[in-house]
Amino acid sequence: MFKENTMKNGNNIYNEMAVKQALIAKAKIYAIQNGAFCRCDESTNQAYLQLYLNSTEQIQFHKFYQSNFPKFIQSVKEIDHKWVQFYFDFHVFHCQVIPSLSSLF
Repeated sequence: MFKENTMKNGNNIYNEMAVKQALIAKAKIYAIQNGAFCRCDESTNQAYLQLYLNSTEQIQFHKFYQSNFPKFIQSVKEIDHKWVQFYFDFHVFHCQVIPSLSSLF
C-alpha cells in the first residue's frame, strides 16, 4: 500500500520514490522520476505506475518486465509522449518484483 510516500510489503516499509527509481534502474533506465507516482488498491489487486519515460524507455521498461516477470504488467496506457501508466498485478509486485529489487535499496 502506498501512503505518505511509503510502501508497505509485509513487515517491510519502502520509500515510494526509491521503489520507482529501483524499478526503472532494474530495467537499465536512468531517467529521474520527478512527478511519477504509483496507485495501488489491494482489495482489487489493481495498481499502476505512472512514469516519465520517452518512447524508447517505455519499450525497454515493458520488454524487461515482460521477459523477467511475465505476469507483472497487465496493460499499458500512454498519457502523452512522455507519461505512461503501467497497470500491474499487485500480488506479483509484492511476491516477485519487490524481492528482486532488494539489492538496489
